[in-house]
Amino acid sequence: MRISRKPSGGRPLASEVVESSLLTDSIEAFRLYGQLFINAALGNLDKAFEALNKEAELHSWPFLIGSLPIFSELRKDPRYARFAARVGLLV
Repeated sequence: MRISRKPSGGRPLASEVVESSLLTDSIEAFRLYGQLFINAALGNLDKAFEALNKEAELHSWPFLIGSLPIFSELRKDPRYARFAARVGLLV
């Protein structure tokens, strides 16, 4: 059995798939970023953590989450410690 190293659509198709995936993830990451900030500011911690956990799946969360004042209530919540452990942040 031989495994082909060349995709059937060639380089153009592979490039299109990669670019499409990156664009979709980028748009989703920006949407979630906004949801996280707004819900954290409003004190809607359940919705903020929902967005934050989805951001973790995309490997995209605010790099200053551990120090920005807007996230102080999130950091007090036990879910933050689980998030931090999941993504490798120090608490």
